[in-house]
Amino acid sequence: MPEKDKSSRSARSGEKSSLWHPRPCPVCKAMSVKKYHPFCSPRCADIDLGRWLGGRYAIPGPSTSQKIENE
Repeated sequence: MPEKDKSSRSARSGEKSSLWHPRPCPVCKAMSVKKYHPFCSPRCADIDLGRWLGGRYAIPGPSTSQKIENE
């Protein structure tokens, strides 16, 4: 591959730009860090995982009573 093609390819692929942009951590609202995205630290990631595992977060769906009535 000619050298010119390599440089134009790297410019097009956006090596200097990234799809990641700092945003507030969903747990503590501090700015997120790329390594732990979307969280700011492993602590906040663990807190969020604990919330999922503990049932504090849920995906909406039909209620249990609706499922029984339909069967």
